[in-house]
Amino acid sequence: AAKVTGVDYAAPCLQAMNNKATEDAPQRKSDSAANDEDVPATQHTEAIIDGEKWVAITEGINVFEQHSKKVFSFYATNTPQILTINYSGPWKPGEYKTGTDLQMGFRVSEQKIFSAETGKLIITKLDTAAKTISGTFSFSLINIRNKEQHMQITNGEFFNVRWR
Repeated sequence: AAKVTGVDYAAPCLQAMNNKATEDAPQRKSDSAANDEDVPATQHTEAIIDGEKWVAITEGINVFEQHSKKVFSFYATNTPQILTINYSGPWKPGEYKTGTDLQMGFRVSEQKIFSAETGKLIITKLDTAAKTISGTFSFSLINIRNKEQHMQITNGEFFNVRWR
């Protein structure tokens, strides 16, 4: 796993990527299923990745305890690509920068796995009753297997993504 400024950012992201997150992901509803209460009709995730629009087909959040902290592990997929954000800081709206409490990864293929060098997550809405979260993100990433390859993720947005 890549080490950036002495912190292993890739490990939590790689773990989430390898947990077959897509199998448990809530599927996006069609307009005809608008009354289904399982997944909000407006749930979506998208970003600009190296200048091109990327839209997730599935997304979701796993919530768990780790080292006495509540962690949310967000994943969004557009097969075979997987975007992950792991956050263990305060559970409230605000802006958070990469570091111990925030890691991000993006897997293009087995040979192209990127880990965030710098970036930020902005939680704009957290609804604990509905178990949904919304926010924005942007990251500069490096390929953990080829340090010469870099990637930019900008204008990232997730909206009403639900956790269980």
